[in-house]
Amino acid sequence: MNQYTRYLTVLLAAFQSYGIAVGLEGAGNVVTDPGWFFRIAPSSRLTGGTMFLMWLGEQVTSRGIGNGISLIILSGIRRGTAHRRLRERSSSAAKAPYRPG
Repeated sequence: MNQYTRYLTVLLAAFQSYGIAVGLEGAGNVVTDPGWFFRIAPSSRLTGGTMFLMWLGEQVTSRGIGNGISLIILSGIRRGTAHRRLRERSSSAAKAPYRPG
């Protein structure tokens, strides 16, 4: 079952990364040299990154630290939440009226 899950994850990552590359090509002046080479290069990098994270999660799980993939997902969510809070604080501080002291 784990082997099928790995294959399905790689297949989904390849499909999504190809879609991202095609979307970037159609987004206007984002890509300077569109074509098949551009579609293959980011697709292979994004798919390889997914495979690396999958391997890293399995290593964390096998070492008994916890559920590796869940920890990786949690760390991404926590990082995004902290970044969003900092951005909200800086934008609200810029909107605050000046009060001399």
